[in-house]
Order: sequence, then C-alpha cells, then structure tokens
Amino acid sequence: MLSAGGLAGDLVPTGDIPLGFPNSVACTDDYIYVADMVNLRVLRVRKEFALTAASK
Repeated sequence: MLSAGGLAGDLVPTGDIPLGFPNSVACTDDYIYVADMVNLRVLRVRKEFALTAASK
C-alpha cells in the first residue's frame, strides 16, 4: 500500500497509517481519500488488490 506516512506529502510503503481523527472518506477507481482533522491533511491511498484465491 502506498500512502502518506508519518509526514504529509511523504510517500512511503506502509501497512499502518497514523491518523489523528479520521473524519471523512471518499473513493475513486484508483484511490481512497481520508480526511485527518487533527493532522490537518488528506491522505491519498492507492487501492491495490491481490488475488488470494481463484475458483474453477
């Protein structure tokens, strides 16, 4: 997952995203946007999905 990590604007691969007070969430085909009110930022997370199982 690529997302803004500890500092706004820094792109780092991470599984955990520190949020102060997530207020709103919006989605597009490629990204999820999260408004973080305490840290005064909007995080943009790229949606990446991996196949975990396939049916025949």
